[in-house]
Parts: sequence; structure tokens; C-alpha cells
Amino acid sequence: MRFNALRIGFTFAWLALVSSTCTSTMGSSDDFLPTITNQWIDVADQTHSLDMASNDDGKATGSFTGTEDNPAFGLSDVSGTWVHSKVTLTIKRPGGDLQFTGKFTAIDTLHITGNGEDFVVAHQ
Repeated sequence: MRFNALRIGFTFAWLALVSSTCTSTMGSSDDFLPTITNQWIDVADQTHSLDMASNDDGKATGSFTGTEDNPAFGLSDVSGTWVHSKVTLTIKRPGGDLQFTGKFTAIDTLHITGNGEDFVVAHQ
């Protein structure tokens, strides 16, 4: 019985350590303050990029504008907002405006999804 109690205690301690390590990059509460202004390259397709700029870098909330360079659609205007690590953006492609959501998974990495697309961009 004592052995099981030690094993359970060790397991909880290990899980707590792993949990704190995994959340240290982005914080356990969403207190992330992003820097959006940069060129962001699609990690799976380096010909696809987002160039974004904001006057609100380093703040909890903000807005940005920019350009998407997509080999399938050419250049398209981008605009959006963020609250900590969560991002919403609109890309104005030739076929119409498309809504996307994103989440910073690291200080320099943004995972974007929407409209059947799923891609990760990293800043240069």
C-alpha cells in the first residue's frame, strides 16, 4: 500500500513539473503579449508568407494590417486583431473575404486555421 502511495505521489509531482514546463512558454493564464510586426513564413511552404504591422506590439490587445503573399492567390490584404495569444484575421482574396483564427504556440510561431486551411507561420 505504501508503495502505491509513493508511486501516485511521484506521478502527480511529475505531471505538475511537465505541466509547468509546457506552459512556461505561453503562460498558464493567457498573459501573452505578442509582437505582430514582422514577416511570417509558412513553415510548410516558404513561398507563402504574411507581412504584418501593428502599432500595438507588446500589448495585451491590438490590431494589425498587412499583406498575404500566396502562390495560389497572389497578394491579398490582411487585417485583424488579437487578445493575448488568440488572433482573428481576415484575408481579402480575389474570391472574397475569408475569416481565420489563430493562436500563438510560441513567441515566434502562429497556428492559423479557417476555411479548410490549416497552416503554421513563424517570423523571420
